[in-house]
Amino acid sequence: MNFKSLPLEFRPREKAKREGIESLSNVELLAILLQTGIKGKDVITLASEILDSEGGLYSLSNSTYKQLDYKGLGEVKKLKLLACFELSRRAKEEGMYSIKVESSKKCVDLFGKDISFLKEERLIAVYLDGNERLIKKEVINYGNAYSCNIDFKKILQKCLANSSYYLYLIHNHPSGSSIPSKKDEDFTKALAYSLSSIGVILLDHLIVSGNEYSSIRKFLDKRQNNNK
Repeated sequence: MNFKSLPLEFRPREKAKREGIESLSNVELLAILLQTGIKGKDVITLASEILDSEGGLYSLSNSTYKQLDYKGLGEVKKLKLLACFELSRRAKEEGMYSIKVESSKKCVDLFGKDISFLKEERLIAVYLDGNERLIKKEVINYGNAYSCNIDFKKILQKCLANSSYYLYLIHNHPSGSSIPSKKDEDFTKALAYSLSSIGVILLDHLIVSGNEYSSIRKFLDKRQNNNK
């Protein structure tokens, strides 16, 4: 079934034109992107079932092509959804490039929430200029539910390519705990030393998990003070 088969008052397109696109629910917005339903299921029902199955809009927006495995979603629909979410992320990032990231908390608030509830690990690099203004933010490594392989050389190359003066790293713990592991701490110390050799300062390495976050810099500073 398509939009034309729905009663006029239930058609998202007409509602959007009449009341504005912001008046549409998540289901209605998704239905506009899908355009058509499948045999025995109208597009509104299909959109609702996809959101319920995925656990909401946020989880759906972080799905990969392979994860969008629903009956009624062909190649065109899948790519259209992925393109929509990616454009939204890029538009958000473009609006942030004049932002000053002057603290670990602000870095987490701006960029950590995008990965804090994911079921697999991701590592985000936030490159800043000498005035702590955003140059670029990007995911530089993907992992599974247990670990994320990190390449020192790749991070150094990225910093040089982006002419960054400061760097924040953020990665998530799908386990539900934001407490850094010994491996996290050792990696952070070694990376900070390597970055200093090319004139880049690692401001912090942040771990996010759910609604929590931890600063490895604070953990290391506290440990150092206790050893004095």
